[in-house]
Amino acid sequence: MKAVEYLKENVSKACRVGFESDFWTFGYEWAGSFLEKILTYSSNSLPGVVIYPAYKKDEVVELYFIRNNEKFAVYKK
Repeated sequence: MKAVEYLKENVSKACRVGFESDFWTFGYEWAGSFLEKILTYSSNSLPGVVIYPAYKKDEVVELYFIRNNEKFAVYKK
């Protein structure tokens, strides 16, 4: 099952539940048309991980989270 909630034109929440009851939920925070952060909860990771985007001009070039003052890339272009 998948579900998505929009606030105006931006995704504000999304979730997915798998066949084996695994789940993933995401809360998105926006500043206009720019994503500021994603709050994540899933059945197979630490709860409440915050993922931040890094932009180059208007394009997302990296997604990362911070743990113990160390930056970990989730996506890097």
